[in-house]
Amino acid sequence: MFFRLMMTFVAGSVSLLTMRACSSSEPSTPATTNMARVANGVALTATGGHVKVSATDQTDATAKAIGTALCTSGDCDANIGAAVGLNVVQVTSTAEIGTGATISGAGVTVEAIIPAGQRNDFIAWGLAAAGGDSEVAVAASVGIVVVNYDTTAKIGAGSNIDSTAGVTVNATNKIGLQNLALAGGASLDGSAAVGGAIAVNVLDDVTTVASIASTTGPDPRLRE
Repeated sequence: MFFRLMMTFVAGSVSLLTMRACSSSEPSTPATTNMARVANGVALTATGGHVKVSATDQTDATAKAIGTALCTSGDCDANIGAAVGLNVVQVTSTAEIGTGATISGAGVTVEAIIPAGQRNDFIAWGLAAAGGDSEVAVAASVGIVVVNYDTTAKIGAGSNIDSTAGVTVNATNKIGLQNLALAGGASLDGSAAVGGAIAVNVLDDVTTVASIASTTGPDPRLRE
């Protein structure tokens, strides 16, 4: 009686990053939003100075998964490599003067911005490889990036803004995506080699809005 030992080499890797992360003017305070705000009904006067309500945010997030199976001795029946890189990010950055506020100064600025020359980079890698000298080599990888990013600068309805040097409401954002899904299978003398890769980018809710609310009509909005 002859018994044959079946040998299968399997490698798998999963990298999962779910991020509800934002910076804050008080870094020690746990928060899911980055906000600079003058509350509703507040009266604020800068004598001879500029009034600036500023929220600055720059966020990077990376998820990398690498799975490799390698057998070149001829004693393996199957090589299987799999990798999944999943990067889910939700960020909110807001600069606001609330409703019914009274603001006076030599210039008034409300801004929700990314620092000059910077970019929000979101990266996902799913890299899989299966080796040779086996009957079957299978490699599969998936890279997924999901981004929700809301950037808002606004002046609330009914606010009185008295400025001797103009009023600026500004919202800026810049996003960079890198999603790599790579798979390779090499069976050599075997019967089958299969490699498959899927890369998915989902910009689910990405908004950049600067607005001055009106008590007589809809908000005028500037979108980037």
